[in-house]
Amino acid sequence: MLVLSACAGPNLPDLPSPVASDAPFPKLQPVPTMLDSPATPLSGDDIDARLRARAAALRARAAQLRAQNGG
Repeated sequence: MLVLSACAGPNLPDLPSPVASDAPFPKLQPVPTMLDSPATPLSGDDIDARLRARAAALRARAAQLRAQNGG
């Protein structure tokens, strides 16, 4: 037996909304202007400190979740 099915898109309301349609378009920046001022790179120490702080925050959050769940 052969069964055929089609993928139907989700039943979404009309997009974009009137509010979004009436919103002003963001100001575009020329690519050369963006390339002239690159982001300031982080030093190895900055990256290390941020990662250590993030890991500590995640460990603290995990401990909270374990305490809430009786683990």
